[in-house]
Formats: sequence, structure tokens, C-alpha cells
Amino acid sequence: MYERPPPAAGYLPHPTYSQPPFHPYHRGPSPAHPPLQMPPLMAPAAGPHHAPVKGKRKRASPQQLEVLNKVFSTTSFPSTEMRNQLARELGMTPRTVQIWFQNKRQASRQRDGHHSRNTKSMARSTANVNSFGRL
Repeated sequence: MYERPPPAAGYLPHPTYSQPPFHPYHRGPSPAHPPLQMPPLMAPAAGPHHAPVKGKRKRASPQQLEVLNKVFSTTSFPSTEMRNQLARELGMTPRTVQIWFQNKRQASRQRDGHHSRNTKSMARSTANVNSFGRL
């Protein structure tokens, strides 16, 4: 194996560099500081700087979709309380219900040919530019 050459004559390492700097992620295992054990779902994918492993994506069942679509036909922006109630009734998380509504609104916009939330205000701005030459 490769060996480091001896230091030059008269060379003394700086006293602060005789020990590597302390960093919690770079020190080796020691009896005083055993390595942390993480639960399986929170275990890093390939190192300390990777996101936790996610579970498999679940689709909404036909019964859940029926209820969600019925509510969407009434309002595309349900209140937080309504989303929480839907989540309890459908056996979903409130976050999953929220994301379902976001995705449904986006799909509706794309289907209708709208690409942004500000379509009406953009149309007004264009009309003002066209009628006055500038804003």
C-alpha cells in the first residue's frame, strides 16, 4: 500500500491541525457516541444527505373518486375544514386530498385551454395595451 513520505526536516505540524476538526457527520464510531439507528422509513437512501425513502404511490379508489369529483363539481377550492372532513370520511390524509384538488384544478385548466391562474387579468392587460397603445 502507498505510504506517505516523511515530513521535511524541521517541519512541525501546526498544533491546531494535529487533530481533525470536529464535525458530527465525519467522526468515526466511538463507545461514547454510537451511530444513530433510524427507523426503516426514515433511513437515508444512500447517505446522510439523501431524502427519506417514500412509500409506493396509491391511487384513489373509484368510490373515493366519486366523492371527490362530486365535491369538485361544487367547489374547486374546498376549505381546510372540508378537506379534513373528506380525508376522514375517505380514509385519506388531508395532504392527499389537497394534492388531488390541486391536480384536478390543473387538469381542468389544461383541458379548458387555460395555462395560468391570471388568465382574466392577462386578458384585461392585453385589452388595455391594445386600446391605449400602452398601459
